[in-house]
Amino acid sequence: MQITKEFSWKARLSAQLSVQISNVLNHFQPSNPSLSLDSSAGFGVVTSQANTPRQMEFGLRIHF
Repeated sequence: MQITKEFSWKARLSAQLSVQISNVLNHFQPSNPSLSLDSSAGFGVVTSQANTPRQMEFGLRIHF
């Protein structure tokens, strides 16, 4: 998802402000569970996330 807003000052100067967001809803997708038979307490436990968490990128462009 991207949101952009443009601002203008007089005829020769303008700026564009933008925000780009990936994984907007931030749904958790579990990775594969641990299948180590050495530890009965850790067998089948999910300890990490398969997808990347929400990331945001901000930008500013100045046109003159």
